[in-house]
Amino acid sequence: MNGEEVNNTGKKQKPTVGKILLIVLVLLIVYCCVFSLAAKFVKGESIPMPLGFGAATVLTGSMEPKLHENDLVIITKAAHYDVGDIAVYQTGGTPVIHRIIEIDEASGTVVTQGDANNAPDEPITTSRLKGKLAFAVPFIGVVFRFIKTVPGMIMILALLFTLFYLSVRAKEQDAQEAEKADELKKEIEKLRTDLSIDNEEFDPRREKAREIEDKEKEIERLRKQLGLDGNKTE
Repeated sequence: MNGEEVNNTGKKQKPTVGKILLIVLVLLIVYCCVFSLAAKFVKGESIPMPLGFGAATVLTGSMEPKLHENDLVIITKAAHYDVGDIAVYQTGGTPVIHRIIEIDEASGTVVTQGDANNAPDEPITTSRLKGKLAFAVPFIGVVFRFIKTVPGMIMILALLFTLFYLSVRAKEQDAQEAEKADELKKEIEKLRTDLSIDNEEFDPRREKAREIEDKEKEIERLRKQLGLDGNKTE
């Protein structure tokens, strides 16, 4: 019924799946933002990994054509890395997303290099690797970078508060409309009951027929009193 169903009482039931998904999405974003801000200001980490997953924004074109500037990359923690993996690590508070080109297991270091760069990066220890690339979302990194900032976080909280207020307001309006509908229904039932108490009193045709019947009975009574019965002759 175009996204809405009507129950037996005639009240509309609005779909709730979309609302639930929206709430879950907003809460997830808020959780990630809070976790990111806490990790950034408390621990100095720019790539927090809640639940073993993290996200970072591609800041340069060093991984062209595989990754583009402002792409959002989703990374996962890994226990093992191979040459060719695209890994993410942090240097100077900035995330670096490059491909592993060499692994030295003896020293526990790796060498990375951007696909578009002419020279490799300085070797780093594997402990500095935050994770490897899972997938990328084009051009969403700009939004992600903004919501990780304090103004972005305030905007998300304001959006969450607005959605909550609108949801509560909608429920209140639905309750008021339902109450008005119930009152109207009771009033209609009362009117129907009042009209059916003695319907004959409100039917002029029935009242007229009753008057005619009474007059016919009176005429018949007078005829009998006057001896005008049709069976009697002089």
